[in-house]
Amino acid sequence: MNQDIKEAVLSFLPGLSDKTLSSLLEVFEELGVESSADLTFIQEKNLEKCLRPIQCRRLLNGIKNEGLPALKIEFVDVASPTPSSPCPSSSSSENTLPSLPLPGRQWYIDFSVRWNEMPAAVQRAVADQRRPSPGERRHMVKVVVDQMLAHDPNPTRAMCHSVAWRIVRDYPKSFADVGKTGDIVVDGCQSLLQQLKTRVEYKNRRNTLARRRGERRPRSGVAEGARVMAQGPVDQYGCVRWGPVELPAGETETTLNEMKRELLNIYSEEGIGGAKRAEPLMEKTYIIQRRYLNSVPAPGIAEIKKEWSFLFTPGLYSHFGLLTDVSILNKLREALNNKSSTVTGYCKDLQRHPGIKDVLSSYDPETSDKAACILLLLMAYFKEPKNAIMLETDLYAALAAA
Repeated sequence: MNQDIKEAVLSFLPGLSDKTLSSLLEVFEELGVESSADLTFIQEKNLEKCLRPIQCRRLLNGIKNEGLPALKIEFVDVASPTPSSPCPSSSSSENTLPSLPLPGRQWYIDFSVRWNEMPAAVQRAVADQRRPSPGERRHMVKVVVDQMLAHDPNPTRAMCHSVAWRIVRDYPKSFADVGKTGDIVVDGCQSLLQQLKTRVEYKNRRNTLARRRGERRPRSGVAEGARVMAQGPVDQYGCVRWGPVELPAGETETTLNEMKRELLNIYSEEGIGGAKRAEPLMEKTYIIQRRYLNSVPAPGIAEIKKEWSFLFTPGLYSHFGLLTDVSILNKLREALNNKSSTVTGYCKDLQRHPGIKDVLSSYDPETSDKAACILLLLMAYFKEPKNAIMLETDLYAALAAA
């Protein structure tokens, strides 16, 4: 069986046992898989007899998202680090950045960290096969990102993932994500990936040209009756409309300021109850909201609440949707559907915790509010007071007072 296929599988399922891997390769052979390119034709039903459902989806998702070039990685033999040789030699590191890469081959596929540029403490940690301290790890991330930026002014998350995975593959005892039982979590590099990408964003915080991406297709629309607003390039920490410059069609600065005064009147008369009525006006005045929020010096919270009161109501969801092109409510529902069973299952093993036990004892999967239960479990686990994000009131007492 092609070695590329084995390497590709292990890149997405690094914790796979030898027995399961052998069974999986036998299945591939029965199906007629001859190269890593054939993996794109594999379906989940083909893998069910040797992989668990989550493993199947993780493998298929990895093949889909990484693409074929990433599956055809040519791995360089790296000797296990020893105390006398904590990192690749300077001569070998010079060969990790070819001046003439193969046509169509991305830089990150052959990227290797120049460990000789790392602080001595990091080199010793790698040599001793132990985890560096948090401070040493942060310093290592800075050096790695600086080396990556020499190839691309703003590496994508996929590029960062490729670099992080190679580091974890070469030095798992120093950098892999491991659980309490010592098992590798997911692919072992998610925390390092997040650190690398965050550092890339930080380095580009003042570099608008490096941050920008290609134009995407416009949104299908926002709220009913509101103007369809074209999505701009990703220009600031994932935002797609950080500082819009074009006024809504048919509007002027004068009409937008009139809408702002109308919003203030609605809030003074109806308070938070006027959020639904205010929603289309909030979407039309988005450009002057962003201009105000991005002003220097930045306005304080009390000042923002006075000028744009509906940003402190559900109207914030609409603003966030326009800013990032992400529906935060939909994302929350998806997260609850995908993660709720994991959270509740984990908390069932912690019932000695009094707060968790109380929440679970009153939770009925059929009738209880799943979102409220998950939030209460998380707050109990982190020992947060319940009233930190939830307000409880007696509905009947409120109606009587009214």
